[in-house]
Amino acid sequence: MHIMKIKVDNFKSLVDFEIDLSKFNCIVGLNGSGKSTFLQFVSFLSQLMRGDMKGWFRKRKWKAEDIPHFLHNFNRTVHFEIQFQYGFQQGLWRSDYLVDTFCSIYEKFMLGKNEFEVFNTPGQQGKYTFNGKRTEKINFNYQGSIFSQLADEEVTDAFEKMIQCFRSTHSFDPLSPYYLKRRSKSASGSIGFGGEDLAPFVFELRDHRSEIIRKIKAVYPEFNSFVSSSHPDGSKQLAIDEQYRNGSIQYTVPARLANDGVLRIIAMLAQLIEKNPFLLFDEIENGINQELVAFLLKELVDAKQQIVVTTHSPLFLNYLDDDLARDCVQYFYKTPEGFTRCKKFFSLPSTSKKLGTLGPGEAIADTDLYRLNEEIEQLDRTPEKED
Repeated sequence: MHIMKIKVDNFKSLVDFEIDLSKFNCIVGLNGSGKSTFLQFVSFLSQLMRGDMKGWFRKRKWKAEDIPHFLHNFNRTVHFEIQFQYGFQQGLWRSDYLVDTFCSIYEKFMLGKNEFEVFNTPGQQGKYTFNGKRTEKINFNYQGSIFSQLADEEVTDAFEKMIQCFRSTHSFDPLSPYYLKRRSKSASGSIGFGGEDLAPFVFELRDHRSEIIRKIKAVYPEFNSFVSSSHPDGSKQLAIDEQYRNGSIQYTVPARLANDGVLRIIAMLAQLIEKNPFLLFDEIENGINQELVAFLLKELVDAKQQIVVTTHSPLFLNYLDDDLARDCVQYFYKTPEGFTRCKKFFSLPSTSKKLGTLGPGEAIADTDLYRLNEEIEQLDRTPEKED
């Protein structure tokens, strides 16, 4: 699956927002511009397909009323449209999510010529149709998307595969050393929002552990292996095996004493091993030293998944070639009303000119982002000239 475009209205600062996505995407922008909000929205999308929206809100320590933009608090509906491609087929998922009910009150899911449409207005009998020919009444309660509850036989095989793709999408907050180092019982199919489930997650990666170890050893000579052990209470604990003097000295370092950067690398490589079609990592450069940046970026760019990362580090971007940078670097900024917008960073006149003589990271470091916002406002006010 490849997500081509996301449109969303009324999810925090994402008001009448849209973004075109490539296979690899790097989001940059000032603090508070909406970068993390976008990643949170994709996490929200994935949770809609899994259900249990109340649990998702509890885990993030949010309330339902935190979702609508503060200028739109009277509007309790989040509208979104996802355009995607699956094989040779075009797909679309459109939905109206009512904040107070924790579920989508309208959905349209299309793949090729197949169309599934849902109407579930509060206080009325809900129904859904498939290709306009069959109407089924909704006789059950659900949270998120109706697809979180429908049985496999109620949707086609192709739809079921797409539903699984959205369910297995994961968006990660900045990976926290505190979370990465702790013991955990939960293994929910990912490393967790902030890395809190890393130990149980890698405990299950028995077949792929050697591949991760091989990659890390190539760039971190002291690294020998990692182990995830089980405690009597069912929790899992991660530890790192290190070696020195050509392997003559070896010892095991518990995760609570381990190198933060190595733990982050293990977490990201472990998640890349899984068959998740779409992964998003916030503040990718945290705790990663210069020697590992090129290695990590190559792993992300070459990954089989579609990837979105955010970064504040020009150094990280310097390892992108110019053509990739033009395509993948998205600049997030706020309008005077506080709405998030995005443009391809190197599509702007001033930044495009710099890329001819500077590396991508150097061009960003050489740009006053406050003035860049003024340039964008001026461009938006200037009508396009007719040919």
